Amino acid sequence: MNQTAPAHLQHLVICSTQSPYAARVLEDATYPVIVEALLVHKNPAHRFTIYPQMALRWKPTTRGDIRSENPDLGLVNFRSNHPFDYRLGIEAKSFMEKEMAGLPHPDVVAAKWEVQLVLWDTYLQAEDQAKAAVRGDHLPAQRPLDYLLFVGPYWAHVSLGPFSQADLSVRTHKQSPSGDFAADLRAKMRLNQRPVHRVLHLVGTMESQQKLEEIISMTEDYGRNGMSEVEHFKPGGEFA
Repeated sequence: MNQTAPAHLQHLVICSTQSPYAARVLEDATYPVIVEALLVHKNPAHRFTIYPQMALRWKPTTRGDIRSENPDLGLVNFRSNHPFDYRLGIEAKSFMEKEMAGLPHPDVVAAKWEVQLVLWDTYLQAEDQAKAAVRGDHLPAQRPLDYLLFVGPYWAHVSLGPFSQADLSVRTHKQSPSGDFAADLRAKMRLNQRPVHRVLHLVGTMESQQKLEEIISMTEDYGRNGMSEVEHFKPGGEFA
């Protein structure tokens, strides 16, 4: 790893890929790695809130319908009397010991077919989450949503949407009996589509840290009414 990156983050990455008592490294070991990587960029303190395991309801206006999409983590900004703004989504999968042993260069990992398959499935899952976010008025329908797809400490940046009304009526991984038939058929066909090659980054390197700062900074221009997220915050401690 790049030794100019935060030492504590490098240490955490290495520890999260070891499993002395279990048969394999579990997915939850990736979560503290992601949180610590995000905290490096949480300056000022109100820049964003890390929201774990949020429930994005699929039909938010239907009483009693609790179906939801649940990102592992997200960066949000809360608003008074309004749904929170969803700035950046994160979906994570377990460290792949065979493909990632020794933490090889991200380009080496990205070229492996098994990793590409996992990333493609994670992408489709994240896409359903992004649709639920639009349906719940957590971001404008006319703009894409940035997402980070993690497999262990490796991650890829993708942009999801914008979605048509037909697309918003269906989910790829779940049945959508009331959704648009053609859109549902297209969505299900994508489950067997050839994976897309993704550029990967490795937490604990300066390259990863710089890229993450670039992405987070970009989402600050996505505030409501054309204002940045930081500009929404009032000195008295209240969001606009």
